[in-house]
Amino acid sequence: MCIILHKPINIQLPDIQTLETCFQNNPNGAGFMYQYNNSVYIQKGFMTFNSLISTLNELQQKINIIDTNLTIHFRLASHGKVTAGNTHPFPVTKNQNKLKAKSCITDLAVVHNGIIPFTSYNRSTSDTILFIKDYLTEINDSLFNPITAELIKHATKSKFVIMSSDKIQIIGDFIQDEYDQCYYSNNSYIPYYGYYDKEEEEYNYINY
Repeated sequence: MCIILHKPINIQLPDIQTLETCFQNNPNGAGFMYQYNNSVYIQKGFMTFNSLISTLNELQQKINIIDTNLTIHFRLASHGKVTAGNTHPFPVTKNQNKLKAKSCITDLAVVHNGIIPFTSYNRSTSDTILFIKDYLTEINDSLFNPITAELIKHATKSKFVIMSSDKIQIIGDFIQDEYDQCYYSNNSYIPYYGYYDKEEEEYNYINY
């Protein structure tokens, strides 16, 4: 299903354990987007946790991440192949090469958590890419309108973060963690362990 992690301005990135839990529970590739120099920067296609952390560490040497809106997406594939090009974020464009590019600078970008059933089925391309090409590119001028956001939420039953150079639109019900103050699209950022209940003859899981 994936998980979106959004770190607002004036908030630190979560600790490495939280980031690793997100990746372990959603292991089909990761990517991130952030606001910088009046644009949105995308870096993605991280198929291992170490490659993601290495790039985030490099980024922290170049910019002040605390002062930047930054959104990370961890993919758990539902539609489309498990490839670097199908990881999120995506620029809002119809250009297939730009949508699949592992790095780009754009005016508008998006990450998605959920399944969009009304996109045309394609074995190699994710439902998010199809939704961007067929729908979001047609309404990109109004994506930060609250009415448009509400329509997207109800039509897709999904969660999104949409980012421009100076705006953030969070669509859907996110969890704001009390400890790190970041926003998560579901609770798969929380570690858990399993144990076997002999009496019930089933596995149980506990969040901690």
